[in-house]
Amino acid sequence: MRLIFAALLAAALSVPFAASAQKSAAPAEPKVDVTRNGDWEVACQNVDLEGKKFKACEMRQILVQKETKKEWLRIAVSYNQGEKAPDGGKKPILRIFTPLGVLLPPGMEIKIDDTEPMRVQYAVCLSQPPRCLVAGPMDDKLVALLKRGAGGTIAFVLPNNKKVAAPFSLSGFTKSFDSLPK
Repeated sequence: MRLIFAALLAAALSVPFAASAQKSAAPAEPKVDVTRNGDWEVACQNVDLEGKKFKACEMRQILVQKETKKEWLRIAVSYNQGEKAPDGGKKPILRIFTPLGVLLPPGMEIKIDDTEPMRVQYAVCLSQPPRCLVAGPMDDKLVALLKRGAGGTIAFVLPNNKKVAAPFSLSGFTKSFDSLPK
């Protein structure tokens, strides 16, 4: 259950979701339809990119800091439009955004229910918006684990060597995942 990461893929996917249509869209903000499924939401918008029209959707769970009420972590899943896996199908892409100020070498741990944690490496840190990103294709085993799970934790290390573990819910994951257009 190992995620494969590519820095170029991560850089391309790190652009905020709504910005993907702004190059070809009118000056007005693009309309984003949001559907809530348990603790997950699916945000979709119509996109016209280089003459190709499609519906771009991303499912996400945003974890908020209790003290500041601001976004702290974001877990997102989407399909990369136009690219297919070697077997001809499309693979979902998992992206996890953390705040800046994390130790990069230890990477991040993702644990679902009582399974062994999966260690993944950061792909890139960005100045705008300020955050670090783990990104890569999800294999069928990881998708199945997330669909049958109840919850998980994302753990990372701060510069003072303090490990931080953030819980997340999988309530609504399956319905959200199954609704994503491929």
